[in-house]
Amino acid sequence: MLNVPHRIHWPTLLNLLLFTAALVAALSYQGEKLHLLSISCLTLLVWAGTLLWRRHASGITVPLSAAAMILTAFWGWLALSLVWNPVQGTGPVYLAWIGIFPTAFWLYTLSSPAERSWTVIFKIVQLAGVVLAVWAMVQLLVLGTTPRSVFLDVNSHAAFLGLIALPVAAQFLNETDNTLRRRWLTAVILLVLTLAVAITGSRGVMVSAAVALLPLIWLARRHATRRALWQMLSLIAIGFVAGNLFAQGYTVSRLASVMDPVSAGESRYLIWRAAWKLVESAPWFGHGLGNFVHLYPGVRQPDDNSAGFLVHNDYLQFWVEAGLPAVVLLALLYAAIAWQFFRASGAPGQRLEAAGLFGGLLLVALHSFLNFNFYLAATLLVSGLWLGRLHELTAPVMSRTLVFSPARFVRLSVYRLLVVLVLAIPAAWFVALGAAYLAYQQGHVHASKGRFLAAHESFNLAVRLYPEMDIIYFTHADLYRYMLMPLPATKQADREALFHAAEESLARGEQLNPYRAQTYWVRGDLYASARDLAGPEWSNRAEAEYKKAIALNPRFFAARENYARLLIRLGRMQDAHALLEAGLREWYPEHPSLARYLS
Repeated sequence: MLNVPHRIHWPTLLNLLLFTAALVAALSYQGEKLHLLSISCLTLLVWAGTLLWRRHASGITVPLSAAAMILTAFWGWLALSLVWNPVQGTGPVYLAWIGIFPTAFWLYTLSSPAERSWTVIFKIVQLAGVVLAVWAMVQLLVLGTTPRSVFLDVNSHAAFLGLIALPVAAQFLNETDNTLRRRWLTAVILLVLTLAVAITGSRGVMVSAAVALLPLIWLARRHATRRALWQMLSLIAIGFVAGNLFAQGYTVSRLASVMDPVSAGESRYLIWRAAWKLVESAPWFGHGLGNFVHLYPGVRQPDDNSAGFLVHNDYLQFWVEAGLPAVVLLALLYAAIAWQFFRASGAPGQRLEAAGLFGGLLLVALHSFLNFNFYLAATLLVSGLWLGRLHELTAPVMSRTLVFSPARFVRLSVYRLLVVLVLAIPAAWFVALGAAYLAYQQGHVHASKGRFLAAHESFNLAVRLYPEMDIIYFTHADLYRYMLMPLPATKQADREALFHAAEESLARGEQLNPYRAQTYWVRGDLYASARDLAGPEWSNRAEAEYKKAIALNPRFFAARENYARLLIRLGRMQDAHALLEAGLREWYPEHPSLARYLS
């Protein structure tokens, strides 16, 4: 293990602060608040800028190992998939999101040994893991809620802690010669992390962790004392037993259910069978990054009670969205990492540390067959750094590298100007994305309080900042519809202006994302509520839009309800009854408006 330097020069300290900020923002981002994703990516971008800023004279050394090149190829294929992605605004967001993994790897790998400060980075991650573990225990024991800390899903929380716990276990094995106080601290951290994983009852994480622990045990038999190995295993066992007691036997009962895989994975099987239909329709190039959530409602089974945002199998989701090459490249990356790890040599301490990092990455890789770790910003960030450190420990000394020396081509001032200009482009995009999301949310707040003009201005600002965000357009169109409804016939010019503005906004939204069911729902409501402006065929036009919305999402009960009201108004009672009866076959999550639809 590296020792923490007594004096940290300002570039290294800045990098550590940037990493901490990126980790905090990534932990806070769970797929909705885009300004947090923007903050996390912006801090990584600044980290890249500080790294490149000082590389004019010393140059940039790029390793040409198989793992590094395949990871970059995987990233490149995802970027290439944006070319045929029919949803213009979603793809780049998901590319930036998933790209946190290779970005973190390259940031660590391209840093000089003096800048990496691995020990401090590892301590920051350990601290984050302990805080999350303690918070999860408070949730279970004090608040009586699900122990998932900041994550929306308890399995994601458990996988993140497991990713940290495996390297901590390796650190414990490596600290036999250190002070008793330091060993006790590491032992406590390992115990807390193990206990926190156990109380979740996450079957996938616990089974994956057991498999991922095997390489560490295998190497510990040769490179660690038998006493240290038994102490490590005892700590894990104590954490598991204590977690089961705190969870009142829930942990053991969940593990026992693994013996019945049909029952244990029933909910996921429904998702996978439906997702496979999407694979079959575009197996080679996929449907585009981020589009599963839009396409899945059309193939979802009626009794599927999942949220429908993710496949709960990252490899199947990559196949759906980015095609077979993405899955193949990811499999090749795993093979390259495993090959490099098992062929590596080095001091016993380095081998044990590498085994802990490899185990953490293996846990995430295995658990991703059952969950969505590649769609969790914090897990991607830590995994990328783990891979960078593992690559540093296991890469052969004589491995090929490419050294790029900017000083041979341009002056220092020109080089730094180029660095600023190149990084300013993605930085401006991230700022615009985050600001547009905040403006959009502010528009929602204004609209909910009846401040329609302020909401209109907020939505216009969001469009100017990020015109590819399609959700702005149907929301803005619905605002126009609400503004139009109370206007009297004497203000016909204003009514026509609002009607045409709504139509234009919906047309732009449909152009950006043809899979968004809400666009057609709002358009149907617009035609049904402004019959004189929609023309003599208003009912046919409204009905066509409702049908499109329900075809894209059969579980869209708001569209069914409004369509049924239209049919009742037209005197088609049997059609309205059949429409609502068809909707009753679907499973619905709890929602304030659901009772009105069911009544």
